[in-house]
Amino acid sequence: MSKSLEDSEHLEVSPACHPLAVGNPGDARPSPEQISIVVSILIEAGICCCFVEEYALIYFGASRLPNAIGRTDFWLLLPASYCHIACVPENLEWSKGNLPYPKLQVYVQSLIDTKNLGDLEDLVDGMDLPEEWGEQNLSLEGHADSNWSTKCIEALRADGTEELFIFVDPRPTPQREIWQNCVRNKQRRMGWKYSPDIYATRFRRHGSKDPRVHYRYGM
Repeated sequence: MSKSLEDSEHLEVSPACHPLAVGNPGDARPSPEQISIVVSILIEAGICCCFVEEYALIYFGASRLPNAIGRTDFWLLLPASYCHIACVPENLEWSKGNLPYPKLQVYVQSLIDTKNLGDLEDLVDGMDLPEEWGEQNLSLEGHADSNWSTKCIEALRADGTEELFIFVDPRPTPQREIWQNCVRNKQRRMGWKYSPDIYATRFRRHGSKDPRVHYRYGM
């Protein structure tokens, strides 16, 4: 990631959905040593970086690893503007496996500002965040970044994406409305699969510890 939100004039579209970006059944996952080596190369080159999207959601307790997906032998390097994150050391935290991730409040704020509702729901459920946490740690007085959304739509169109498959909403939705809708629907997202007597969210049992406090292989 580049270091600031303004580093890129034009938003780049992630190639994450390209057919070549999907692993094959039976692939081996990269070892923690291999992951650490790549991170070290970037940091030694003066590039501040962190893991986002699926890898970050798993770190924060969400279940986002399809069984059929294994190792992919390349990395998707994205500018910080793609995720609406200022990628600077003070906005990062290091896991027990010594890998960099956005701080919780930084990542939640970015998902609100970009209206990435699916990832926001997974992150809220993974960390079992209460509504009060957002009031204390987030900026909720304004609106989601409609300028970022507009640039994202333009980038998708320039990349040849059909209008039918562009799901970005550029309307300036209030940040507090996005947050409240997300945290107030944790029970609804549990559906019939998870007993509310046992589970606080889809991913957390009542009384379970913060998933970041444990060392997890490759995280």
